[in-house]
Amino acid sequence: MTSLEWESLCDGCGRCCLHKLEDIDTGLYFYTNVACRLLDSSSCRCTDYPRRMTLVQDCLKLSPNDREQFNWLPASCAYRRLAEGKDLEWWHPLVSGDPETVVEAGISVRERIVRESDVPTEQLEDHIISWIDF
Repeated sequence: MTSLEWESLCDGCGRCCLHKLEDIDTGLYFYTNVACRLLDSSSCRCTDYPRRMTLVQDCLKLSPNDREQFNWLPASCAYRRLAEGKDLEWWHPLVSGDPETVVEAGISVRERIVRESDVPTEQLEDHIISWIDF
């Protein structure tokens, strides 16, 4: 798979750009509705994708070689789905031909997030959400 093909798997939902908390005892992840400062809340895309790794200390670059570590991604994520041998969902832009189906299916974080500058780190637990499945 070329890097362009790999990048095209991103559905633009913005879920991976939400702050997550990990329970050290269980290894379970909990998503919050608190978004990375680089996430554009309307387009659900990174505002500085080329420099994101430099600007955001814990930003991760997904690679096909890291498939075993995709368990922190939501179950809806194309990268995780393909790593698990599953097909893309009907709403994925590569299937539907329309990037808005991600919003129509309720997968996008559009209109559902708060900025990280508005939430102190110690209050992240108060922002745990239940609308993202693992």
